[in-house]
Amino acid sequence: MIITIDGFTASGKSYVARKIAGTLGIMHINSGLIFRALGYLLSTHYKYTASTLQQPAESDVAACLDPQRLTYCYDTQRQRATLLYDGHDITPSLMTKESDLSASLAAMHAYVQYTIIDFIRRLGQQSCVIDGRNGGSIIFPHAQVKIFLTAALEIRAERWLNDRGDGFSLEQARTYINERDMRDMHRAVAPLVIPPDAHTIDTSFLTPEQVCQEILTYVQQSTQTA
Repeated sequence: MIITIDGFTASGKSYVARKIAGTLGIMHINSGLIFRALGYLLSTHYKYTASTLQQPAESDVAACLDPQRLTYCYDTQRQRATLLYDGHDITPSLMTKESDLSASLAAMHAYVQYTIIDFIRRLGQQSCVIDGRNGGSIIFPHAQVKIFLTAALEIRAERWLNDRGDGFSLEQARTYINERDMRDMHRAVAPLVIPPDAHTIDTSFLTPEQVCQEILTYVQQSTQTA
């Protein structure tokens, strides 16, 4: 079974996807973590800057996403993903706002999208829950269950601040999230869209546990009628 959980920045998709995967005992693919790994590697290993990340050389992207060098590991019991590059754990470096911005800028490039889609599809040859922005629309269009999470901009800005927004004001966070939404929705390749067959949940006033329960109920209903 493949379950896709897509949504806007700070809509709660990564946490929920991890919990759903843990409950079902299957792999969680955090696609955002893979994008951040690319942004981090391009910035640190290949010295790209904010002004050049939107046009990375295809050879550099291919080197960063070479499955012989970049390995996505998932511990089902601990519900934890780890990314190794040339055998070194780079995961701690991927949770910064700098890596987040680098990922967003690099994602504008068509070759980046195509290469990451291919990388993720190889991971998805087993049952999994994938969270991201185009899991149900592009990466796994035939997924058995598709979820789309949304939430009010103000609430998402507050969540992002609490998670990784050190040094940002609420107004700056709101602006950053809005700009990220615009880039995600209007990029030429694999934009953020709501799949027509997705179950949409507004998480603005729901706890993560309530969101998980609604998704699990929907999964059960979907598998019973399949």
